[in-house]
Amino acid sequence: MRKIILIYEWIFRTLLFFLPDVPVIMRFRGLLYSIVLKECGKSFQITHNAILSSSYTISLGNNVYIANNCVIL
Repeated sequence: MRKIILIYEWIFRTLLFFLPDVPVIMRFRGLLYSIVLKECGKSFQITHNAILSSSYTISLGNNVYIANNCVIL
């Protein structure tokens, strides 16, 4: 299951990497990440070059914004 999650994350990170960091697209990235997160609140935004590793173990609250060059292991 872990390998499937890693492949899923890699695919959508690669496809959305070149889109600009505007709120609508960052929320869309957050929505795609929220599928594999342990818990995720409302209005999760993540920039194109932020990295979440082992995302299936991460829990986030409401109104979370993960900025440029942020790495969460």
